[in-house]
Amino acid sequence: MTAIVGYSDLLRLKQCDEQTSRKALNYIYSEAKRLEKLSFKLMKLMSLSDEKIKFENFEVNEFLENIVKSKDLVFTNNKILLDIENMVIKGDKELLEVVIRNLVENSNKAEPKDNIILIKGEKVDNKKYRISVIDKGKGIPKEHINRVTEDFYMVNKSRNSKYSGSGIGLSLVKKILDLHNSKIYIESEENVGTTVYFELEEGEK
Repeated sequence: MTAIVGYSDLLRLKQCDEQTSRKALNYIYSEAKRLEKLSFKLMKLMSLSDEKIKFENFEVNEFLENIVKSKDLVFTNNKILLDIENMVIKGDKELLEVVIRNLVENSNKAEPKDNIILIKGEKVDNKKYRISVIDKGKGIPKEHINRVTEDFYMVNKSRNSKYSGSGIGLSLVKKILDLHNSKIYIESEENVGTTVYFELEEGEK
């Protein structure tokens, strides 16, 4: 959604050549179609707490690389880096992409001091795979960390209005991870940075 708004502003506020305009319009269209398809799936999941989702096995490095490649970086100064130990995992790829995108957007809003957002993937014990999104941004006050996954909860509604949101991002992440029998873990310190991670089951090769 951020990229759609960014490209729309580009077309609305600047004189663009035909190639740039076509690129922007194609991106807006493809992203809108993707979000339309995803919205129907998410509405169904939100209305049915015991909804069954279809897991598939896939390689995590290709999955994360594709997300980063599709992530539009024109409207952010932050660079997304990958540190991935490859492994086959299982889950719903569309929903897990929503998780990653939400976490990256939150890191972007935190305005990392080094302009870097790190996505790290590593094997852990008990045939689990951990995915972490790490930034050196503003951080979250301790008193808010346990509440940021609540529906419509925002740490500070007035802070940095150019990055304002609805407060449903992390609650949606929590819902998706619940469906994957996983949890969201948040480690954060103000003016130091934030690490958010979750773990998934190993898949079959």
